[in-house]
Formats: sequence, C-alpha cells, structure tokens
Amino acid sequence: MPNSRLAGLAAMFLATLAPPPNAFAQAEEVIFEGRLVITKSQYCTEGRTSRGARFVSVYHIANLGGNRNDTTITSVGGTSAAGYQLPGDTFTDEFKEVEGHEIGSGAQGFDAAVRITKSRPAQPDENTDAVFLTGQIRNAFDDSFFEGPECLVTFRASYIRRR
Repeated sequence: MPNSRLAGLAAMFLATLAPPPNAFAQAEEVIFEGRLVITKSQYCTEGRTSRGARFVSVYHIANLGGNRNDTTITSVGGTSAAGYQLPGDTFTDEFKEVEGHEIGSGAQGFDAAVRITKSRPAQPDENTDAVFLTGQIRNAFDDSFFEGPECLVTFRASYIRRR
C-alpha cells in the first residue's frame, strides 16, 4: 500500500504542475466567406474579368484573432479560381502589390495589386459578424495577355464570419 499512496501523491503533485486544459489553446481564426462581384472592368479580356462576373470568395485579415500574418482575398467561379495574398500587411485604399495565384487551364503565380476603397466596418475585429468591401484589383486573374494597360476590375464583396 505505501507504493500506491506514493503514486497517488505523485499524480496529484504532477496534476498541480500541469497547465489548465486551454492554457495552450490558440486564438480562433477569423475567416469571412461570401460573394464577390465585378462591377466594372477596364482593359480586360471578356470572361471571368467581365462586369457582372460573380465568385464565391473568402476574406482573411492578417493577425485578426488567430489568423496568420497575411491578408488574402480568394475568388472561385466556374472552372477557375484566383487568390491575392499580401504577406505581413492589410489592404488599404492605396494599391498594394500582392502575390497572385490562379488555377484554371493551369496553375500559375503572377503579379497583381489590390486596394480596398471602402470597408464596412472600417476596422473589422474578432467580434465582427459581417464585412462589406469595395475595391479594385489590377491584373485580376493574370489578365495580361496583350500589350497595353493592365486589366483593372472594380468589385464589391459581402462576407459573413465562418463559425
């Protein structure tokens, strides 16, 4: 019996040293899902960058809650998808160079730029349930197949928080 008492005491002692169950839990990611619609298209080829094109979209804001340190907007529609990733920063009303990624007839990376001209709320936080954006993407979907000005799309997007 003395060994079982010692084992019991040791277990109790060790239990007091253990952190509470959620001590190492990471903050929850804050991800917004919704729709993105192109409302204006300049210098773009017809198709997925045309006015009226609609996409399922995800919006991820850098360092919000447990989010990683990049801001992304992704859009999926038809047989193609594009993502615009801004490492270490968030979008503002100034164009910021982003890493573009496109999957459709192939998979490729490309240069693009994104700006958000209007956001409601202006500064989404961990308690935000919905986000509404207006913005622009330069070289959307790597639409740079011809000489001349870069494709420029204006978009509106509505998102709700994934729970």
